[in-house]
Amino acid sequence: PLFRSAICPILLEDYRKITVDKKGETNFFTSAMIKTCMKKVVAVNLHQTVQVDDELEIKPYYAGHVLGAAMFQIKVGFQSFVYTVRRWAGTSPGEFFHIGRL
Repeated sequence: PLFRSAICPILLEDYRKITVDKKGETNFFTSAMIKTCMKKVVAVNLHQTVQVDDELEIKPYYAGHVLGAAMFQIKVGFQSFVYTVRRWAGTSPGEFFHIGRL
Protein backbone atom coordinates (compact mmCIF):
# COMPACT_ATOMS: atom_id res chain seq x y z
CA PRO A 1 0.00 0.00 0.00
CA LEU A 2 0.90 3.65 -0.40
CA PHE A 3 0.95 5.60 2.88
CA ARG A 4 0.33 9.36 2.83
CA SER A 5 -0.29 12.05 5.42
CA ALA A 6 -4.02 12.38 6.11
CA ILE A 7 -4.13 15.96 4.82
CA CYS A 8 -3.25 14.83 1.26
CA PRO A 9 -6.79 14.81 -0.26
CA ILE A 10 -7.50 18.28 1.15
CA LEU A 11 -4.31 19.68 -0.36
CA LEU A 12 -4.99 18.02 -3.73
CA GLU A 13 -8.53 19.44 -3.85
CA ASP A 14 -7.30 22.94 -2.94
CA TYR A 15 -4.63 22.73 -5.64
CA ARG A 16 -7.24 21.57 -8.17
CA LYS A 17 -9.58 24.44 -7.27
CA ILE A 18 -6.85 27.05 -7.64
CA THR A 19 -5.61 25.62 -10.94
CA VAL A 20 -9.02 24.97 -12.53
CA ASP A 21 -11.42 27.45 -10.93
CA LYS A 22 -9.08 30.42 -10.49
CA LYS A 23 -6.56 29.99 -13.31
CA GLY A 24 -8.88 28.38 -15.85
CA GLU A 25 -6.80 25.27 -16.62
CA THR A 26 -8.96 22.78 -18.53
CA ASN A 27 -6.67 19.75 -18.81
CA PHE A 28 -6.34 18.86 -15.12
CA PHE A 29 -7.41 16.19 -12.63
CA THR A 30 -10.96 16.25 -11.23
CA SER A 31 -12.44 15.83 -7.74
CA ALA A 32 -13.60 12.36 -8.77
CA MET A 33 -10.02 11.47 -9.76
CA ILE A 34 -8.79 12.54 -6.30
CA LYS A 35 -11.41 10.32 -4.63
CA THR A 36 -10.46 7.36 -6.85
CA CYS A 37 -6.77 7.90 -6.11
CA MET A 38 -7.32 8.12 -2.36
CA LYS A 39 -9.05 4.72 -2.41
CA LYS A 40 -5.59 3.29 -3.20
CA VAL A 41 -3.89 5.20 -0.39
CA VAL A 42 -3.73 4.62 3.36
CA ALA A 43 -4.10 7.99 5.06
CA VAL A 44 -2.04 8.20 8.24
CA ASN A 45 -2.19 10.92 10.90
CA LEU A 46 0.97 12.40 12.35
CA HIS A 47 2.39 10.33 15.24
CA GLN A 48 0.04 7.44 14.39
CA THR A 49 1.87 4.12 14.50
CA VAL A 50 0.90 1.69 11.76
CA GLN A 51 1.90 -1.95 12.16
CA VAL A 52 2.04 -3.05 8.51
CA ASP A 53 2.99 -6.64 9.36
CA ASP A 54 4.93 -8.58 12.01
CA GLU A 55 8.23 -6.91 11.06
CA LEU A 56 7.29 -3.54 9.55
CA GLU A 57 6.08 -0.49 11.46
CA ILE A 58 5.75 3.11 10.21
CA LYS A 59 5.07 6.37 12.00
CA PRO A 60 4.80 9.79 10.33
CA TYR A 61 6.16 13.00 11.83
CA TYR A 62 5.83 16.63 10.83
CA ALA A 63 8.54 17.36 8.26
CA GLY A 64 8.13 21.13 8.29
CA HIS A 65 9.31 22.04 4.80
CA VAL A 66 5.89 22.36 3.09
CA LEU A 67 2.28 22.23 4.26
CA GLY A 68 1.21 18.63 4.77
CA ALA A 69 4.70 17.19 4.41
CA ALA A 70 5.58 14.20 6.55
CA MET A 71 8.70 12.23 7.19
CA PHE A 72 8.29 8.59 8.15
CA GLN A 73 10.13 6.64 10.79
CA ILE A 74 10.33 3.09 9.49
CA LYS A 75 11.14 0.12 11.69
CA VAL A 76 11.94 -3.29 10.26
CA GLY A 77 12.63 -5.76 13.03
CA PHE A 78 15.27 -4.10 15.21
CA GLN A 79 16.45 -1.67 12.48
CA SER A 80 15.05 1.86 12.22
CA PHE A 81 15.49 4.80 9.83
CA VAL A 82 13.75 8.04 8.85
CA TYR A 83 12.60 8.61 5.27
CA THR A 84 12.02 12.18 4.14
CA VAL A 85 12.09 14.05 0.87
CA ARG A 86 13.43 17.54 1.38
CA ARG A 87 12.34 20.12 -1.15
CA TRP A 88 13.45 23.69 -0.92
CA ALA A 89 10.60 25.90 0.32
CA GLY A 90 12.26 29.06 -0.89
CA THR A 91 14.84 30.09 -3.39
CA SER A 92 17.93 29.09 -1.45
CA PRO A 93 19.00 25.95 0.44
CA GLY A 94 18.00 25.97 4.09
CA GLU A 95 15.06 28.33 3.57
CA PHE A 96 12.36 26.24 5.28
CA PHE A 97 9.11 27.21 6.99
CA HIS A 98 9.93 25.10 10.08
CA ILE A 99 12.31 22.35 11.00
CA GLY A 100 10.82 18.86 11.28
CA ARG A 101 10.96 17.05 14.62
CA LEU A 102 10.84 13.43 15.77
